[in-house]
Amino acid sequence: MNSIEIARKFVEQEFPHCKAAILAGSACRGEETDKSDLDIVVVVEGAKTTYEESLQAFGRSIDVLFNSHETCRQFFKKDMLNRRPVLTHMCAQGIIIKDEDGLAQQIQQEARMVIDYGPEPVSDDDMDKYRHQLTNLLDDFISSRNPYESYIIAQHVLGESIDIQLRANRQWLGAGKWLLRACQDYDPILAQKCCAALDAYYKHGRKDELITLAEEALNTVGGRNHQVIRGIKEDNQQHKILASDPL
Repeated sequence: MNSIEIARKFVEQEFPHCKAAILAGSACRGEETDKSDLDIVVVVEGAKTTYEESLQAFGRSIDVLFNSHETCRQFFKKDMLNRRPVLTHMCAQGIIIKDEDGLAQQIQQEARMVIDYGPEPVSDDDMDKYRHQLTNLLDDFISSRNPYESYIIAQHVLGESIDIQLRANRQWLGAGKWLLRACQDYDPILAQKCCAALDAYYKHGRKDELITLAEEALNTVGGRNHQVIRGIKEDNQQHKILASDPL
């Protein structure tokens, strides 16, 4: 059986009363390997709790995210606040493997609306905070003489350089491998520059490419910021998003 068939069999066996199920992750993107888990969003109407569970079935590891329609919508809004559309991407890009009364299609459509809408613009105060963070990291990287500390700082400089440009252009963020993928979706040329800067430093010990990358990122949002900023929070973000809720 292929992954889609396994996912359908699993849902029939373990969650026969669910209203909707969506297969997500590498299996739906055609990127799975023989060690890939199956990620399945299972929707039971009226469920009061949500949970995630890892199971073994049909010789595969299967991660189940158990939700109701309402909790899916709550997570979509949470993803908007965090700018990291975890469950939203799973539902938007996944393969529907069970759909009673059109519920799975409705959830998928709502998730795609959120993805298309994107996160709200970053406030000037918050952007000043992100500029300050990257400025400090860049200064630390330039001045560091400890190679092992520099290795760690370099990762943060790169991450913040990508992050600040994604925020400035109302793009979704990511963590770990998903940050580079978010960058590739937004600007493939920028993603190539990021990879080249990492190669230059980690393989050849050259800092210049990564320093230039960070400086260019800062210049797109107003340049370096050495001003100490305290107490800035995105407190208004929730109100702004809910006021313009795409759902």
